[in-house]
Order: sequence, then structure tokens, then C-alpha cells
Amino acid sequence: MPANPHILLRNVSFFILAMLIATNVIFWGEIPVLGIAISSIIGVVCLFFASGITVRRYARLTAPFAISPEDRERAKALRERMQANPEDHEAMAEIAKLFVSHNRPAEAIAAWSQALKVQPKNPEYIAEYAKTLLRVGNLAEARKKAEAARQIDADSDEAVGVLASIALLTGETAKARSLAETHLRKEPHSYAALNALGNIAIAQSRTREGKSDPDMLKEALERFLLATAVRKNAHEALFNLGYTYNLIGQKKLALDYIDKALEVVPRNVLYLRAREELTRRTFEKFAMIFFGVALVGTIGWAVYETGRYFWQANPTVQSGIAFGIVMLVVIIWAASRRKKTGKQKI
Repeated sequence: MPANPHILLRNVSFFILAMLIATNVIFWGEIPVLGIAISSIIGVVCLFFASGITVRRYARLTAPFAISPEDRERAKALRERMQANPEDHEAMAEIAKLFVSHNRPAEAIAAWSQALKVQPKNPEYIAEYAKTLLRVGNLAEARKKAEAARQIDADSDEAVGVLASIALLTGETAKARSLAETHLRKEPHSYAALNALGNIAIAQSRTREGKSDPDMLKEALERFLLATAVRKNAHEALFNLGYTYNLIGQKKLALDYIDKALEVVPRNVLYLRAREELTRRTFEKFAMIFFGVALVGTIGWAVYETGRYFWQANPTVQSGIAFGIVMLVVIIWAASRRKKTGKQKI
């Protein structure tokens, strides 16, 4: 198995940091101040990498996802049911949903296909099959299946949700909203329509300036909350609430709703990864502040000690440093004046 370059970087950083610490301890007082300063700067940078901040996301999010012993036993029992009765479409549907929750869409698609051979006109199975196809990006086939489900059951909730999602993904936002709102007027308690309208509101909240429209985000929250009222254990809507609260900046509520979604589907890879990402960002925010202060402090100390060393050593260097400081101040002042003038002209 080839070495992971991110893990290798962390291990090399650990080694360099250890060697620098050992060198400074053993030869303290015998090496020049400049050498100590440079090694300290390198040490702080190595500490940043050695801490694993740049590695954590890669290492955890690309690791193969382990199926829990409970779900393994459940899958085994479902397979035994299917072997005992090749017509047991309910077992096929259950195992398909299990594969979906574990982010194994290819196996889920195979299971749905098997169930549809037994129940080819079951609108629920066709719509769920369409949802799984949508997850893997097969929009054309997902649309066909969703439309087929609606031909059998015109009020198929899941089929409407799939068609609205496809319209949203293909940039037909107005069509997606019209489809979901029309269905919601017919079925006021439609979970799929409410969830779709929440996702549409999030998409429409993104402005050209890269900011979020607070009114649209408020609509998204209202839609998702109504969806969770219609379907108590709707993990998709719970997760969407967490995602929306994260966009608003309310991290605690975001984590709370993602955790609620994980209570329903504890092994859902997407939700676990989103939670990992959210907590990682919080950790990294404080870690970056710490390492930023450490690095700036170390560089400042190094510059001070180096300047003091040369200042005392050579009068010419003294003049050069003084001239450089004056020129730097002049350049900064001139740049700030030019920036202000430019703004006034505009």
C-alpha cells in the first residue's frame, strides 16, 4: 500500500521538531542567536504540521467506513430471508435502504432492481430507486423512474421530491419551486415538497456577491421545521436544519440537529463527515490563532535578536537598518495615501 503523503508530512515534521528541540537543548549557548531564531521559526512551522491539522480531514474522511456489528447482523438476516424466499421484496427494500444509509449506492441500486423485479409497479420502490439514482448523479434515469412512479401514483410524495431536486440541480430553480408548491397545495402535509422547498430556498439564498440572503435562509428553516413536524424521524430534514443553521453561523444548533439526524441513522457517512467537518473547523479556528500568535511572536523575537546582534556589531549595518525602517514606513504611508485617493476618484 503506498504511503499517505499527508501522514508522511506529519511524521517528518515530528522528527524535525524533535531534532530542533534536542539541538537547542544540547548546544544552548554555543550556537549563534541567528541560528536559534531560525530553528525556532522552523520549529513552530513543524509544530503546526505535526499537530495533524492539515492531516485530520484527509485521514478521517478518506478512511473506509466500518459497518457496525448490529447492521452487519441485520444485513445477514435480510440476506437469509431473501435466500429462503426469493420473492421477499420487503427484505430487498430494507437491505437497499441499509446500503443507502452506509453510502453504498451501487449495492442499493442492485437491491432496488431486485425488489422491482418482484414488484415492478410498486410506486414507493420506484421512487426510492429514483432517489438512489439521484444520489449517484444519474439524473436522466432518476427522472425517468420518478415520472414512472407518478404515472402509477400521481400524488407520489417521494417522486415529486426527486423531480424537484433534479430541476434544482439542472438550474431550473423556478420549475423546481413551481413543482413543489403545486404539490404542496394539493398535499399540505407533503414532507418531500416541504424538504424540497427548503433546499430551493437555500439555493436561492446565494447572492452574486457570495453572501447569503437572510430572508431565504429564514424560509429554508421554516420549511425544514414543518417537514420535521410532518415526519418526526425525517433525518434528511434534520440534517438540512443543521446545514442551514451552519450557514447562519449558529454552530451549536447546527451540531444539535446533525446529532439528531445521526440518532435516526447513526452510521450515515454523509452526516458523520459533515459533523467531523464542523467540529474540525471549530478546532482549527482556535489552533490557527494559537499557532499564528506563536509564529508571529517567534519571528518578532528572531528579528529583534538578529537586529540587536548586527546593530552592536557594525555601525554600517546600524545605518542600513535605520534607513530600511524609514523607507518601509514611507512606502506604507504612500501606499495607504494612494489607496485612499483611488477610492475618492471612484
